[in-house]
Amino acid sequence: VLVPLVEEGYIVDGLDLSEEMLMVTRKKLHDQKLNSHLHLGRMEELIVNDYYQLIYCFLDSINYITNISDINKTFKGVANALIDEGYFLFDVHSIKYIKKMFTNYCFVDEIDNCLYIWQTNTKTNKQVLTIYHELTFFLPKNNNLYEKRQEYHEQVIFPLETYLDLLKKNNLEIVEIIDDFFCDGSMRKLIVSKKCRS
Repeated sequence: VLVPLVEEGYIVDGLDLSEEMLMVTRKKLHDQKLNSHLHLGRMEELIVNDYYQLIYCFLDSINYITNISDINKTFKGVANALIDEGYFLFDVHSIKYIKKMFTNYCFVDEIDNCLYIWQTNTKTNKQVLTIYHELTFFLPKNNNLYEKRQEYHEQVIFPLETYLDLLKKNNLEIVEIIDDFFCDGSMRKLIVSKKCRS
């Protein structure tokens, strides 16, 4: 999302926990002769020197924060980084959709001679859903050999009201809740919030 915004002339800073993802973004920016400030760090430790008109966190990144205390810290950091009436947009998985589609799910594909297997399972504890991802990659090497790599991810989905309550607690009012960027199926909820005037 960052690179197209910079292409359109917006001044955009980026934050990611993965140095590898930042390197990919730096390369894309460099290849297109674009500039952006990219920072390595955790959402829940967001401290900035500037104030922003808009902060976004898409592609279910908030679901990687696995406890309410850290979500609260994230929202507090966002509120502190926004100008009055600045916007915070983020999305979270839909519990109903994830339960239906990703319990005992397996997907296999080949892209650019790389085979990957994506397996997921879910676990419900009260109203909280945890989704476990296991990704296996077979990457081509020399002499028709492949290297096997595995990644494990955990995401937690709290009831929508939990996110809304934490926004309000941090002086962020809910402007709108949109189902999955206007797409059918409602895989995610997009939450548009705005910082209240001080």
